[in-house]
Amino acid sequence: MTTRISDLMAFLEDFEDDWILDIISKGRLAVLDESGQVIDYTAIDPEPVKSNAKEGEPDPAEIEKGRRLAEEVHKWMEANEPIYRQMLAFVQDLKRRGVKGRVRDQIVIHFTKINQGKVMFKLTNGHWPGISRYMVLEDPTLEGDPLRFTRSAIDAYGLIPVSWMNVKP
Repeated sequence: MTTRISDLMAFLEDFEDDWILDIISKGRLAVLDESGQVIDYTAIDPEPVKSNAKEGEPDPAEIEKGRRLAEEVHKWMEANEPIYRQMLAFVQDLKRRGVKGRVRDQIVIHFTKINQGKVMFKLTNGHWPGISRYMVLEDPTLEGDPLRFTRSAIDAYGLIPVSWMNVKP
């Protein structure tokens, strides 16, 4: 089942024009306040994905997608150690302060504010599952809150070791 545009528009009518909207990859449309905190969300039912895998076997298409994501995230990690370290410190600070919510969004908002609106790095929805899993490898206390994991294609393949990290997947 999919959500009608008219249903989404009815949901959005309750919010001011200056709220930030974010489509969450797992089938939710979120409304964020100016600080990046989720104030409301609605479900969007995605179309079911059909698998060619036999019962009990991994889906080859999912593994291939996971491989591509793992390689893309690995390339990002190798090229962005200083940014990753700043992001990790920010997430550790979120944990200390007990902040919950969409961590990726809070990172983007934080770095956008400290860089006067300039984009200093590319962070896609495809990067985030891998980057957040690398963070938990380095600091396992981040898992649960503030980093909550849902299934990602990268889980079907796994992470690729990063040359500068002290821990290996």
